[in-house]
Amino acid sequence: MTTWTSGYVADIGYTYGFYRELTPALLSFVALSKGQQGPEVGAGLTYCELGCGQGFSMNVLAAGNPEIQFHATDFNPAQVAGARRLAAEAGLSNINFYDHSFADFAAAPKLPESFDIIALHGIYSWISTENRQAIIDFIDKKAEGRGAGLYLLQCPSWLGFWHAPAPAFCGSGGPGRGPDWAARREGSQLC
Repeated sequence: MTTWTSGYVADIGYTYGFYRELTPALLSFVALSKGQQGPEVGAGLTYCELGCGQGFSMNVLAAGNPEIQFHATDFNPAQVAGARRLAAEAGLSNINFYDHSFADFAAAPKLPESFDIIALHGIYSWISTENRQAIIDFIDKKAEGRGAGLYLLQCPSWLGFWHAPAPAFCGSGGPGRGPDWAARREGSQLC
């Protein structure tokens, strides 16, 4: 028997931390340091986070980057409600939060046709195979040859370190996307 959560942990809230690795300017710099053209940070940029948790990072980034349009989803409606409240209290108009599954998110109203940045922070390593595939499908549909995908891995503290980012920018050969996207995604890695 399956539940509405489809294996997603919904009874424990995610942390309220800010993850600097999600910062648009830093993501662009990392892409450049890897020999790829990063997204040009500024007006017209569209940013998506899959699995935004409490939405704290997205709210901080939206406040600090008013020229960028942010869209973020998390499956936990309580977390999304809190993220929306924070955005409203801060008077932010450049962020939209959704409580959609990864499989349903691409069809959400208000989403742009494509994104310049699609980011995930830690979630890919602990969701089901079906949800990983839904993320890959979302990136295939919404990056449209011009976006930068980012995957960051969080390691448990008992391994001796907590936050070990492994950024990866990927694509299908279009501008800003690496030529080995298809081969890497077939190997069950996001990028």
